[in-house]
Amino acid sequence: MPETVMSQKLLGKLIAFVGDSPIPALAIISSDIADNYDFIFSYEHSNNAKAFKDFVNSRYPEISMTIHTGPSITEPSEGVNFAREFLSSLSEEQHKKLGIFTTAGAKQTILPFLIHSPKSIVVSLTHTPPTLAIYENNQQLTTVG
Repeated sequence: MPETVMSQKLLGKLIAFVGDSPIPALAIISSDIADNYDFIFSYEHSNNAKAFKDFVNSRYPEISMTIHTGPSITEPSEGVNFAREFLSSLSEEQHKKLGIFTTAGAKQTILPFLIHSPKSIVVSLTHTPPTLAIYENNQQLTTVG
């Protein structure tokens, strides 16, 4: 009888903002590096969330994702509070395999997540060639592309 080998993904949960373009978010979905994806749309981009969710569910039905609406990018203190509350709701186990996607969205929305979870794995999209660079403790772990 052949042995079944379970593929373990690099990340348990990946947090990503979706900004003006969904392309960076779609790049991480197609890489299949996480067990679960948490996509956050700022208040300004929240009207795009349903179309994004419908597209991902139809194109990648095996992907486990949650869509969140965050505060307005014009309210930085609310962004800090949102990040703190979001991260405090995660279990210790979830924090161990947590990734934060730093390419999409406004930097003022991403930085509070990095500040409140400095040991998280950082995922970034490079453009030439298009690959995902994955860092832990400021050391590059791997690239996917």
